[in-house]
Amino acid sequence: ASDGDTVLVMPGQHYGGINFLGKAIVVRSNSGPGATLIYTWPEFSCCYFVSGETREAVLEGFRLTNRIPNGDCRLPKRSVENGGGCYIENSSPTIRGNIIEDCVVIMGDGGGIYVSGGSPLIEGNLIVDNVGGQDEGGGIYCRNDSSEIIGNVIGGNDAQDGGGIYCDDSWAQVLSNVVQSNDASSNGGGIYVSDYVGSVLGNLIIANSGNGGAGLSCRDVAMTLQSNVICSNSGGYGGGAIINRGSVVFTNNTVSHNSASIEGGGLAVLGDSLVIENSILWDNSSPIGPQILLRESTLGPSTLSIEYTDVENGQDSIYVQPGCTLIWGPGNIDEDPLFESGPLSDYHLSGGSPCIDAGNPDPEYNDPEDPLNPGYALLPALGGLRNDMGAYGGGGVGYWVGVEEEAEPPPAPEGLTLRVFPNPFRGSATLVFELQEPGEAALRLYDLSGRLVEELYSGDMVLGPMSCSLDGSQLPAGVYLARLQAGDQSTAVRVVKL
Repeated sequence: ASDGDTVLVMPGQHYGGINFLGKAIVVRSNSGPGATLIYTWPEFSCCYFVSGETREAVLEGFRLTNRIPNGDCRLPKRSVENGGGCYIENSSPTIRGNIIEDCVVIMGDGGGIYVSGGSPLIEGNLIVDNVGGQDEGGGIYCRNDSSEIIGNVIGGNDAQDGGGIYCDDSWAQVLSNVVQSNDASSNGGGIYVSDYVGSVLGNLIIANSGNGGAGLSCRDVAMTLQSNVICSNSGGYGGGAIINRGSVVFTNNTVSHNSASIEGGGLAVLGDSLVIENSILWDNSSPIGPQILLRESTLGPSTLSIEYTDVENGQDSIYVQPGCTLIWGPGNIDEDPLFESGPLSDYHLSGGSPCIDAGNPDPEYNDPEDPLNPGYALLPALGGLRNDMGAYGGGGVGYWVGVEEEAEPPPAPEGLTLRVFPNPFRGSATLVFELQEPGEAALRLYDLSGRLVEELYSGDMVLGPMSCSLDGSQLPAGVYLARLQAGDQSTAVRVVKL
């Protein structure tokens, strides 16, 4: 194969240890990960990217495991040191739409994926039941890199630190993932970041376990932590998260139903200075500091400022170590947020929630406006344009509805509009589409390998917006593409099924 080629792989079981040899090629399964397996013994990684590959080197639509597929899971005399599923060194491939499961490293890092250097795109994969051995990163390990980890489901992975994701000395972006039911014997059951300059945005971090920072553990960081649902995690210290030194922007997060057996049920803060704003901390539990624990760090006493945030039992739920400072700012409330189950999680705000339109009133914090309902917030935010407290309010709404991070997403071709909400979704989604002139149109859903999944609409369209429903009950979790075609024009939207 030469640069620019696509290699289509037929269904079946294929022995791994694949090396891309620096080629800018697409290796894609013809029938998806359910029918196409790349396997190898635990002595090897399934795929190697070690020759400076770029994003044009794509691995797509496979199931990867480095335990032989007949169910024999006997450990060999030695195990691959790092990266049971994919080993990436100083390279930047695209890993998309794969199932990476039951991969193991015994003494190394990165049970599912190992990244050292480079800027890979890891998107829309199911990364489950991998083991990082006695070290870091059960699902994904990143070091000295600028990876983009977007729209993956990362669950049931195990490691010493960073059961789901481990980032060290990294500039990675962790965006719109489900990080669920991972375990760390030490720190960061869901996500562990250290010496990290990056962002953790719009993720579901739920039901993870670990001794310190069961949901998220941060150490020596300069990062943005925004629009995350950090819920139902449990550990010894910092049930929801530990923030230990560094500079963190903490805004529009929902931290709820976490527990710590020792201290810091929701958050344990050991930082120089942290501002919590437009967030919800509710129904977390611990013997000391059920909602928040504030202690000095190794750098000295810490300062915590809280404003426009719903904190159960107010300041009485926050433990402040002598010498540390708590600044109770404006706009804080102590009222039941009235969560309800919705398409994204169990932590949507119900219509009567006191957290709607209760965040910082400065327009820079506003919820995005729904273009079809001027003056009202874009779902999943509710009410008017003033910031909603919690993960589904504020500028981070875009991380939940599929809008790109740029303030102005690229415009669709003139005459075509296509929107999907909610996006990501669980049970069902609504697609709203419109032509500026009457005519024939077709709306189709494709998977990332280009196969047609469903024709959602085909026929004549009149003026004005039309809508159709996408039933995801039988749709596997992953990333899809909704494409609207009218004549010689088309536009497409990425759709994420959780």
